[in-house]
Amino acid sequence: MCSFQSRVSGFTLIELMIVLAIAGVLMGFVGPLAIDAVDKAQAKQERLSINNWLAKISMRANATGETYTLNFAGKSATLAKQGNEGQTIVVSKTFEFNFFPPQQLTYTKKGFVSPETLIVNYRTKQESIDVGELVNIRYRVE
Repeated sequence: MCSFQSRVSGFTLIELMIVLAIAGVLMGFVGPLAIDAVDKAQAKQERLSINNWLAKISMRANATGETYTLNFAGKSATLAKQGNEGQTIVVSKTFEFNFFPPQQLTYTKKGFVSPETLIVNYRTKQESIDVGELVNIRYRVE
């Protein structure tokens, strides 16, 4: 007589459900942190883009000898050129992550800006960008 034993190795349904439940709980903790980190990185990238845009406007005003006004309100900004017949809108931008209280920057014909600070909000955090420093960088000689 031959005895035949069958040995099946593997996981039971209960073990698989426990592993999936643990993975779900871990994703519940890690997921929001990862999404928040991505949002912060995108907001920082947008802030760098704003800084470059502000410096570019200063250089444009100096090169063309024209006066520009930059109006911020909410998530949008409008750049206007001052001329004899009034203001001409040059460009409008909309921002996704940064919020601005109503404020206006004026660039002179020499490229200098007034006021020299720009207030920007990200979520509940309020920061200021030193626009005067961005303008003065191009005049430094090292």
